[in-house]
Amino acid sequence: MKKWFTDILGSPIMVRRTPFRLGRMLEMVVDPDKGTLIALVTTGRQVIAPVDLGPYSYGRFLVRDPDILLEMDELIRLKTIPSGKRRLFGKKVVTKSGKKLGRVYDLAFEMETLSLIQILVCKRFLYIWDLEKRIIGFKQIHEITEEEIIVKDSCAKQSSRRTTRVKKTSPA
Repeated sequence: MKKWFTDILGSPIMVRRTPFRLGRMLEMVVDPDKGTLIALVTTGRQVIAPVDLGPYSYGRFLVRDPDILLEMDELIRLKTIPSGKRRLFGKKVVTKSGKKLGRVYDLAFEMETLSLIQILVCKRFLYIWDLEKRIIGFKQIHEITEEEIIVKDSCAKQSSRRTTRVKKTSPA
């Protein structure tokens, strides 16, 4: 099931079969090379490793145990990714040849595998009007650096020139 980051932002993190809530999802840290989830960041700035996450259902993340919350410095895999590469939202997107495509406006995740599958790139005018939007698949990403996301040159050809929000759909 495909879900957009902005649609699941703030989703509660619940302990399975209890009314106990650990917090809300604030951020998803993705491995910039593989596109897989490294950690789910909660509102308390604590993290949950993907192995501890159960399924995402009914608008919430489920976990088996209330004691799975870790401090950020406790998750070793998180330390291997520079902080500039962790944040994808709002990052500049350019082609390999240097053409500016815009900034990351949203991220689409496959919830069964917890992997990044698409980015929604938007070029804006005065931070108000959307001039161009395009959806780029993760396989089209050449490299994620601390400053920008570099995509294949073929991504420059596909765009949607419109001033309205691109309709994001999830399969039922």
